[in-house]
Amino acid sequence: MADPGREAEQSLGLLEEAVLTVLRQTYPDALKATQINDALGIAHPRRGYDNYLIDSAVKRLEKRGFVEQTSERGPWRLTVT
Repeated sequence: MADPGREAEQSLGLLEEAVLTVLRQTYPDALKATQINDALGIAHPRRGYDNYLIDSAVKRLEKRGFVEQTSERGPWRLTVT
């Protein structure tokens, strides 16, 4: 069984770092997942843009306190402390 505190110690993945870079460039404005996807140019060869990758990366960043969602279905904003 994995140690729950271990996840917080691990460094960010490349996708998470890329998402943070995009959000830093637009701060203090918030971006929707599709806008982050467009900025990164992530596309699935058969389905077009794949929001699942961005959604899961942003959710991981939210758990760690790096980003916040401005409303329940709204855009994401970089958290600055």
